[in-house]
Amino acid sequence: MVALFWGTLHALVALFAALRLFPSMDRSFGGTWAFFLLGLSAGTFLALRSPRQAHSPTDPDPISPSFRKGIILRLSATWIAGYVGSGILTRSRGAPAIFLPWDYWIELSPAWTPIYLTAFPMVALPVLLLRRRRDLQELAWSFTFTIAISAAIFLAYPMEVPRPSLGAEHRFSSWALETVYRFDSTHNALPSLHAGLGLCCCLASFRIRKSVGLYFSALLAVFCISTIAVRQHVVLDLLAGFAVAGAARALAARWVNRQLRPPAAQFPA
Repeated sequence: MVALFWGTLHALVALFAALRLFPSMDRSFGGTWAFFLLGLSAGTFLALRSPRQAHSPTDPDPISPSFRKGIILRLSATWIAGYVGSGILTRSRGAPAIFLPWDYWIELSPAWTPIYLTAFPMVALPVLLLRRRRDLQELAWSFTFTIAISAAIFLAYPMEVPRPSLGAEHRFSSWALETVYRFDSTHNALPSLHAGLGLCCCLASFRIRKSVGLYFSALLAVFCISTIAVRQHVVLDLLAGFAVAGAARALAARWVNRQLRPPAAQFPA
């Protein structure tokens, strides 16, 4: 499972690089899908060949498979209720996004869509890679608080980024971006859950290994640029997402510390 997510992550990045380096390939659905599958196979192979952090029989804080599955199910339900639910409830109302001068530095480019879609494997990977129960609990509560705070803002003041017309020219990247527009709500732009959850992943990935944390940090930076390039977010959305994630991370650490705190010793009177 980890190898599949890792392969998907690299395949999307490789597909973006191909679309930028070889614009003519953007007109061929067969060529783009072939390149995606090639990147998927290569990324999965590298993940299977890479050394893994083994479970130690003396690990004082292990994670059982059932515990990890429970975390995944809880986070999935939270995301559906918070993100999808708020999008349905605010479908008929929404305020225009607040544009800053920086938003006009990045032009609309559907070729960034594969990078934008890396959110899904990126968010899932740390949940599958973390080895200590405490670290996984902190990440799970960070996700939960980030989604809950963001959903409350979505409901109180839904904002949307105007979506441009992609024209009638048939390209793979334009088709992919139109598909994102079709299924993604327009009234949950601020704060950006992509930025917020991505920051939670970066902070948690440093618990795995420093090199993994740096890798996810670089990927998050490029990923944030993609959200503007495909006109799903503006800079203010990203800044708000980082602020919400920072507060959620602090709340999660305090919550987990309280849960794991040993009971006070009872002394006889």
